[in-house]
Amino acid sequence: MSPEASSSAAAARPHEHSPELDGLRGVAIILVLLIHFQLVPKERAVEKLAFFVTGFGWAGVDLFFVLSGFLITRILLRARGRRGYYPSFMSRRALRIFPLYYLFLAMAPLLARALGVADWHSGAGGPIPVAAFLFYAQNYWLAFGGTWGPLNITWSLAIEEQFYVLWPLLVAKLNLVQLRRALVGIIVSAFVLRVALATVQRQVASYELTPTRIDALSVGALVGTFAPRFADVARFVRGARAAIVLGALGAGAATIIQGTPSQTGVPMATFGFSAIALAWGGVLVLVVGSPPSALLPRIARARWLRFFGKYSYSMYLFHYIVREALLRVMPACATPERVPRLLGTRWISQIGFYAIATLLTSLVAFATWHGFEKWFLRMRSHFTSERIDAPKTRVPE
Repeated sequence: MSPEASSSAAAARPHEHSPELDGLRGVAIILVLLIHFQLVPKERAVEKLAFFVTGFGWAGVDLFFVLSGFLITRILLRARGRRGYYPSFMSRRALRIFPLYYLFLAMAPLLARALGVADWHSGAGGPIPVAAFLFYAQNYWLAFGGTWGPLNITWSLAIEEQFYVLWPLLVAKLNLVQLRRALVGIIVSAFVLRVALATVQRQVASYELTPTRIDALSVGALVGTFAPRFADVARFVRGARAAIVLGALGAGAATIIQGTPSQTGVPMATFGFSAIALAWGGVLVLVVGSPPSALLPRIARARWLRFFGKYSYSMYLFHYIVREALLRVMPACATPERVPRLLGTRWISQIGFYAIATLLTSLVAFATWHGFEKWFLRMRSHFTSERIDAPKTRVPE
């Protein structure tokens, strides 16, 4: 990238606001919705092709991880050394995450029982202790067995919260060179641990354990250590393109070897996760570091993507409950072989289900954000004095 282009990109974000990141968040939640709202059986060739595309929806969580690692690291680096560094950061995180999360915990069991969902918090050997959800430890129970339910969707939030607690301590103690070395070590260690788990047929656990998924957060954090300002990302654009290609090749190879885009296959649960984290890191750099007129930033600034990004937290929490509710209201969708009876063909049924479920999830997210979340977010201003200098973004991070 030329110096002029870099200057142009920097000038477009004089206050470090990046609507493109809102769009990336939107991409992440859309990917999650695509895989969780998929109902059509994988029997015909066209259905298998569609599943191949939407089957990567689980990688939306990895994009959330990369974004979190990047943004949180930048906030911490700009705040370290100031009085109240850790309590200010944690207070802001708590106001962003806790209110809606604990509201969801209170509502989910009631809604699940009303919908007749018996496995709303099942884990290995039975129900996951409620205390595990209260203290963000549910991913360790879920990693070694259990079924998916409306409450278990919070496993990824547990990983992020554990990261938020520990990472600020390292940022405060280590200089930039030491931080980068630590991050590279963490990324390599996560891969090695996943390989070890795969040798004992525990690759499912690799998907939900913090030590095995922290490499995606670390990739974002690594980018953040080189980018105290968004304009600083521009110098890595060329390398980001190579990272995307290498990551895509790695994820593609894992998919071909195991014959499915599933996150539980050994190839994907070992080097595949690393490849996807690398690719998302490259996408992040391209979106933030490219001139505003470039293709990816323009796509990321699309208003509809930024809408999904703004409400992505609530959408992530409540979308599985919306799914279960719809399957009870639309029973023809609950059993794959009955899907054709709903609207004539099962593909029309699937598209219709996507549309209805996404609309309802959006309405729930809109209502919870404006009726509940934003009142707590406004309180974060009490922790943004000279004690912490976080980037100003329209959508809270």
